[in-house]
Amino acid sequence: MPRCLILNSTYEVLGVIPEHKRWRPVQLVLSGRAQLLASYDEPLRGCNIAMPRPAVIIRQGYVQARRHRDRPVAPRKRNVLIRDGFQCAYCGRRLSMTSGTIDHVVPRARGGPDAMTNVVACCWDCNQRKADRTPEDAGMRLLQRPRGFGPNDRLQTIWRTVRSEEKSVWLDCLRRLSVPLHVA
Repeated sequence: MPRCLILNSTYEVLGVIPEHKRWRPVQLVLSGRAQLLASYDEPLRGCNIAMPRPAVIIRQGYVQARRHRDRPVAPRKRNVLIRDGFQCAYCGRRLSMTSGTIDHVVPRARGGPDAMTNVVACCWDCNQRKADRTPEDAGMRLLQRPRGFGPNDRLQTIWRTVRSEEKSVWLDCLRRLSVPLHVA
């Protein structure tokens, strides 16, 4: 079941409405708080209603999204791997969602925070070699320093995790509207 991309009234990407909330975009459109910009081919059916399944909607009024940007992003494996380009921060090996791990540069046992600024993508071998030490103690060198998670990283996370049928509809709609994209 495809998800729905939601845009602010300024055409800024607010996020993706997940599958389990498939009626939320319909509620926003029917209540007048959002406008349907693009839909999928398969309609959404209820007991007494059949309507286009929303693919891209735009909010009618401006939504203050600043509070979401100020909130720190949890160092989840998916976010860290995408931010670091699916590459081990120690040896440069290519990683996948199954082969990659995350490593705390300053271990939590030594007082290191559980934050994006202290976490890097790492292969299993390097993670075992470093163990519960700092890179200097383990004699390892970081190829890339950990950094925070900015708005562009959030957008890249959305684009790297979107399914192909969703991506084609979303990109067609955004290009038709001349929305500038930073798609890798």
